[in-house]
Parts: sequence; structure tokens; C-alpha cells
Amino acid sequence: MPSFAFDSGLLVPTVLGRRTSTPLTPELRHALRDYLLDVIGVDLFPVAWSDGADPVLTALDPAGQVVTAVVTDAIDGVGLVRALARAGETSASSWLDIAARYPGGVAAFRTAWARFREARPVGAQPGPQLFVVAGSVDPEVLAATRVMHGVRVYSVDLRPGADGQQVVDVSPVHTATVRVLDHVVHESEELALTPETSPISAGETAVIAPVVTEREDTAGAESEHAAPSQAESPSEAQPEVEPDLHLQAVADLVGAPMPIEVHTGGQTRVASLSADGRVVLDGARYPTLEEPTERIGLDPGRAWLVWQMAGFPMADARDEAARAAGPPAAQEGGSSSRGESRRARRHAQRHTSSAHHP
Repeated sequence: MPSFAFDSGLLVPTVLGRRTSTPLTPELRHALRDYLLDVIGVDLFPVAWSDGADPVLTALDPAGQVVTAVVTDAIDGVGLVRALARAGETSASSWLDIAARYPGGVAAFRTAWARFREARPVGAQPGPQLFVVAGSVDPEVLAATRVMHGVRVYSVDLRPGADGQQVVDVSPVHTATVRVLDHVVHESEELALTPETSPISAGETAVIAPVVTEREDTAGAESEHAAPSQAESPSEAQPEVEPDLHLQAVADLVGAPMPIEVHTGGQTRVASLSADGRVVLDGARYPTLEEPTERIGLDPGRAWLVWQMAGFPMADARDEAARAAGPPAAQEGGSSSRGESRRARRHAQRHTSSAHHP
């Protein structure tokens, strides 16, 4: 439980005094907002406080998840529902809307966010999406926090300290728990329950373009008969294929190169979106997002959903790029997207065919 001395608008760590029930003053609320991340001890990237009588902080955690935080005099059931609603509205915002709130705009956000992510370990897991710091917490909220995940509530207590200072105690209320067999796991612990997924290596062995090339060189007449279909292999035609228009638009929008990542099998695969609209993964360059998705054993039809940029799905960036280009470009992009999806399906069918007919 951290304790802070409140003096002249500043919060200084201390351990003196006894608790009182003094309500939060406007000055103390202001100080708690200024020092919020230090007070609750959470590693977040602050984006901006909203305007109004009850400001709300929009932030991102190291996993790129949108987080909301509020400081209030008291929190009851109605106030908690209101805070949850505001958190839901914020989390539904597109990545470009979030970035636009940052002081300095999208360009400043991109630079600061990249610096923040580079200083954190790869594969960070998302945490709570709502933090509430309140002077008093209603009993019904205390009861709800025992089973409510994704929400962290802190109570603030004041104590008279030495030399007339006010000592501020900030402590979390009940942490939500999950009972796994006979073991209670706290939300803040690293859960050992990992989803069952097929090994990535299995997905990788399904893509056998190099093996097909070797057969083509050594098989003789039978290989010559198969050559026309093999010559159409996307892996061979890849250098001549123009990048997906969606990828190029996103690259222009965000000022690529920009790292992108996907979570699979408990691991994080990191790639890069180049300035010319290609995806670079493990040294290979792909003109579409579907191809590297299939390369690592995932469904290419969900490529724009599983790949993330700055913690947001690539689909969000694609939609923002389409809106920025205007209605005609958005319509063309929709046709291109469907075309790319059809090419991805044909690509998968060819690999399936070659696997069944060596």
C-alpha cells in the first residue's frame, strides 16, 4: 500500500500518520491525476485526459490494449456502470482516433509509442482495461470487484502527517479471482492456462514451395507436365507482384516502416510493414498480408484481424486509410480486398493440391 505526503500540490512517498475519512479536495484530485501512474504503480502509456468536470485518462498498456482510468470522490454501482460505459466507448475507438488525442497529434504519438514499446519486452499480455481511484468505495462495488475482471479499483485514505502534511494511502480493493480446480488464481498472476493450438512448425511444413522447386528440377517428364501449374506458384511470382493496395495505403498512412505483430501459440511473431507496402517476415518480403499469415500456419482469411499494429488490428488501419482516401477509394479497396481474399483462397487450394498430388 503506497503512502504519499500531499504538500503544495505534490505527492511525496511517506509512511506516517493515521487514517481519516476526509473527502478528496479538488487540489488532491488534481494531484492524483498528475501522479496517477506512479500512485497505482501500473506501466501504461498515457495518451490524454479528456475535458470536462470528470476527466478520463486514455492510455495503452504494453500489449497495445486501450485502457481507461478515472479519479473520483466516490464510486457506487451507478458510477461504476458509467465508468464501464466510458471505458467501452474508448476501447471501441480506432487506433487513429486514439493517436489523434495525443499531444502533438498522430506523428508525435507514433514516435512516442514506438519508443515506449521498444523499451518493453516482446509478448506483453493485456491487463485490466479500467482503473478507478476513489475517495470512498460503495459496499456494492466492493462486492462486485471480487468477480469482475478487467477492472481495478483503488481506495484513497488520508492521514495527518508530520508538519501538517496530509498522508495519502492508495490501496487496491479486492482483486478478482478465478478458481481453477482447487487453486485460486488472482487476476494479477500469470495464468498457466494456455489454449491448445497446433504447433507452428506444422503450419510451416504445409508451405513447401522450395520442395516443389527441387522436384521440378529432378522429376523428368512427369515434372514437365506439372510445370505450368507450378510456375503459377505465388512464391515464385512474388517478386513481380505489386503490393496489395490496402497495404500500400496503410504504409502511407502510418509512415512505414512500422513493426506489426501477431500472437499465436503463446508466442509473438514480429514482422515489418515496409514503406513500399510489403510485409517483411523472417527476411522474406510478401506483397499481401495473407501470405505471411499462411506461412506461420494461421488462417489467411483472418489476416487483417490477427495482425496488429501498435496494438490495434490491421483492419482498423485499413479502414482508416480507406476513409482518408474518400468514398471512391474505399469502394475500390473493398473490391481489392475481396480480390485479395480470393487469391488467398486459391493460394491455399494450390498448396493443398500439391500436398495431395506430389
